[in-house]
Amino acid sequence: MHTLPTRINPSDVCVCLCSLLGEASELNSTVSALQQQLYEARKSFSDLEESKLSLEKDISCKTNSLLIDREKCMTLPFCHSVVWILTVS
Repeated sequence: MHTLPTRINPSDVCVCLCSLLGEASELNSTVSALQQQLYEARKSFSDLEESKLSLEKDISCKTNSLLIDREKCMTLPFCHSVVWILTVS
């Protein structure tokens, strides 16, 4: 039967165990903080995606309005005069 060497002091084992438990606790805290940062980053990304879609919709609507103005209004003689007067003023 094999026995532990007599030079291992039980208090050294306790110190080592306490140190490991402290490190494990610190790692758990770090993991929690990183999970919170990940959640916040994902939320920000989602908000940015939503803003992007809203801006793209707005741009599309305004582009369509400009095309309608160009095709419908600018072909009429009256509109040319109004636009020219407004741009000169």
